[in-house]
Amino acid sequence: ILRPFPGFCEKPLPSNATGITFNSILNNMKSILFALAILALAFSLSYCGNTRRVAAEAEVLFRDQWKLTEVQGQPVPDSVINSFQFTPGRISGHTGCNQLSAGFVPGKHQSIRFTPEALTKKACKDEATTALETKFLDALSNATKWEITGGQLWLGNGDATLLKFKVAR
Repeated sequence: ILRPFPGFCEKPLPSNATGITFNSILNNMKSILFALAILALAFSLSYCGNTRRVAAEAEVLFRDQWKLTEVQGQPVPDSVINSFQFTPGRISGHTGCNQLSAGFVPGKHQSIRFTPEALTKKACKDEATTALETKFLDALSNATKWEITGGQLWLGNGDATLLKFKVAR
């Protein structure tokens, strides 16, 4: 029996009547809202912790400039001038022909995803450099993992090596 507030019913309920009162409903709602607030807080703290951990893991990318040394198993000649810099959420640099700016999102377990890039449209000095730039851009868009070992940055997809960089001196 629901009694929202005194005087609501035409007939008063007998004094021995049991039922759900407005106050009990209100108390239950408060308990439910409190529980939802605690769950939301726990979720947000967990999310922030994971985000900080991923950001700290990716900070090593920001420390140096990187020189491309290999594209899909093909060594990059020293004559091809290239360098890349990672900053939080961005990669920028020179591909050998053009200036590149792209977004990237690091994830858990050294996963990475690159977002569409902006690229100048200068002609390369020869067909070999044009082909290398095309392969580089294709590999960058397909990279899903990264790792740094012995001063080398590896970008790959599964176990496949797509790109290798070394610290630019």
